Amino acid sequence: MPNTQPNPLAYIEQLLDDKQFQEAESLLLEQLERKQNLAAVYNALGIIAIEHYQDYKLAEQNYRLALDYNDTSATIHFNLAILYDQFLNNPHQALKHYQKAIEYDDHYIDAYLNLVELCIDLEENVELAYEYSKKVESLDSTNARNLNNIGCILIKYKNDPERAVDYFEKAVTFAKNKTTSLANLADAYVKIECYDAAREAYEEVLKLDPENALVCHNFAYILRHHFQEYDAAIKYYERAIELDPKALISYQGLRGLYSLDLHEPKKGVEVLVKALQYFDNDESLTLEIANIYDFELDDYESAITYYKKVLEINPNNLLALNALSYLNVEILKNYDAALEYYLKILEIDDQTPSTYVNIGHLYFYHLSNFEEALEYYNKAHQLIKSRQLPVKYAGELYFNMGALHENYLNDEHHAIQFYERAVSMGRDPKAEKKLISFYAKTKEKVH
Repeated sequence: MPNTQPNPLAYIEQLLDDKQFQEAESLLLEQLERKQNLAAVYNALGIIAIEHYQDYKLAEQNYRLALDYNDTSATIHFNLAILYDQFLNNPHQALKHYQKAIEYDDHYIDAYLNLVELCIDLEENVELAYEYSKKVESLDSTNARNLNNIGCILIKYKNDPERAVDYFEKAVTFAKNKTTSLANLADAYVKIECYDAAREAYEEVLKLDPENALVCHNFAYILRHHFQEYDAAIKYYERAIELDPKALISYQGLRGLYSLDLHEPKKGVEVLVKALQYFDNDESLTLEIANIYDFELDDYESAITYYKKVLEINPNNLLALNALSYLNVEILKNYDAALEYYLKILEIDDQTPSTYVNIGHLYFYHLSNFEEALEYYNKAHQLIKSRQLPVKYAGELYFNMGALHENYLNDEHHAIQFYERAVSMGRDPKAEKKLISFYAKTKEKVH
């Protein structure tokens, strides 16, 4: 008489499919007590730990117990790999178990696909990923996901966008959801400079997925750079920012359009200021804003505000310290503040001659403290001499040192030496005149 008792594991599997986790768990625990089907039971408990309890460590424990009873199960290795890949942020363990799944079932297409995509994300084992992708192609030549993966490898790692286009086009043909493959195809068209085809593909993607921020950005890029349709590009950059306000690249693209293409740097910097609400402690972004106000807009008050914000983020940022030193000297005429910034620079880096020169200039031109000026000029001179550095400011430095020795120290001998340096290293015309005068006086004395 045939056995008509239902298969408990098949029933449990149906419960899992129906999300009836508590009933499934109860039946699984009964199976544990009977010590039956232990590998399958622990595997199912791993699934419940993930989907019902979101307890990923418990899931790991259950999957490993499952492997204790059946370590050649491709399914269990695959499930454990997904756990490491998607939930435990342990990609190298994920790679190991995807490879085990393939080892025990060399037709396990999903394991190949996940493994390939993980290699692409990690930028590791790319040749192996390509080999596995070609294996999947031999198993299923119409698998759109695999065709897309091959295209990604060809364009990103093998620098072969023409072949990538072929694979992306096939992926679009066979895919049920064409969005990803079509977006990649558009990017590949850009690589081979088929901009009209790229435009058509981007437009098609945005019909399917109008909230795709990356596609909006990439479409804006070609509208700006290749079609010079700036109004349309602005629209798509702004849409990309709206959809993903933490994607700095879109702010940078829009800023560049305003500043470089439309010659409206004020609108450009306003884009970056808007970005700061999402990148409040981004040192380089804050410095870029300060530089735009400083060099492009001559808005020194705003520049100083943002340079100070840079120092709030990183008190040792030499670019901001140097800029604040300069602005305090040349714009604010606040020489004491400038000196504080210069001295802070020396605390961080005492081996750059130009800092000593700048402090020397501050004392020489603005504070009329010739003793201090000479002290800092001498420090710059020693660094330049010890390293035999070519410096563009040599003419002014050595002319000033010559003037200090001539007029402050009454030391003509050293004055002449420094004037000669000003001429030989800096082609300083004022030093040349001084030397002619000295040489003339010397000649008169000889005669």
